[in-house]
Amino acid sequence: MTGSFPRFVYNLPNLIFLSIENSKLSGPLPADFGPLSNLNSLSLKGNRFSGRIPDGLRKLKELTALHLGENRFSGKIPNFWDSFPNLVYLQLQHNKLSGGIPTSIASLPPNFQNLELNNNQLSGKIPEFISNFKGLHTLDLSSNMFTGVLPKNFNNLTGLMNLNLARNKLVDPFPALAIDRIVSLDLSYNKFKLGKIPEWVASSDAVDSLKLAGCGIKMRLDDWKPSWTFYIKFNIDLSDNEISGSVVNLANGIERLEGFWMSGNRLKFNLSDFKMRESLKYLDLSRNQVFGSVPESIVGLEKLNLSYNRLCGKIPASKFPASAFKGNACLCGSPLPACRRQ
Repeated sequence: MTGSFPRFVYNLPNLIFLSIENSKLSGPLPADFGPLSNLNSLSLKGNRFSGRIPDGLRKLKELTALHLGENRFSGKIPNFWDSFPNLVYLQLQHNKLSGGIPTSIASLPPNFQNLELNNNQLSGKIPEFISNFKGLHTLDLSSNMFTGVLPKNFNNLTGLMNLNLARNKLVDPFPALAIDRIVSLDLSYNKFKLGKIPEWVASSDAVDSLKLAGCGIKMRLDDWKPSWTFYIKFNIDLSDNEISGSVVNLANGIERLEGFWMSGNRLKFNLSDFKMRESLKYLDLSRNQVFGSVPESIVGLEKLNLSYNRLCGKIPASKFPASAFKGNACLCGSPLPACRRQ
């Protein structure tokens, strides 16, 4: 679909669900949504709508879900959220929104569950009132410009399952959270100095994505024994920390490991001991002290980076470029220079 917001829906006053996603609709949204006052759910994500989010949306008082993500909206987030007594899902991610998180979001109902504002140009501090939404299960504020510390009352958010604060400018101290069952966690590339992986992460039985890259973690990985028992395409990224030891016990114990990023640490182990499972698609062990030879099982990977380690021997036939193997003094064979004959 192309063109502007379809006006024919105004002839459907009893409409309660409207979803036009991943199309090519463009231009501003209408200033007035009055005829659609019975809408319960509105999703326009994945289009090319632009301009400001119109004030006329406040007339849709019956909304429980509003999805405007992946468009080109700009300006500040409107401060009209006290008009939505039943809203539990709000997604405004991947736009060009600026300014802070408006205070009227504090007026959303106590059972508010999902807030996604990631990949915008938002700034300021993360407000204290977010801690009041004890039913919140997804909070994604990543890839913005938030500063300062997280509110101490974040430990009230015990029901969080998905927390993403990556790529902001947040600083210590990181609060002691008491999350019962984290599924997806990403705190990467802020200004945190966590020292170690939080205890509540190790004790969760449902983690499928753990990303703590550049979080100032200093620990020996051999000593870390999480109690995870549930794996669905598990992904782990602990790159750019000061982690030492071997990844073998951790990685080999994850049955459906899909992505494993550990670049820029102080890891030292024999790559031959690393189990290349069929589920594994992405592996980055670059800039460590990994030794041994490159196994033939790398052929099953989609992306690989073993550069700047201490690997030796002939590289098995694969599709990977020279950049995946450079910086290993005694690796040879295509795509690197040929091995010398003995």
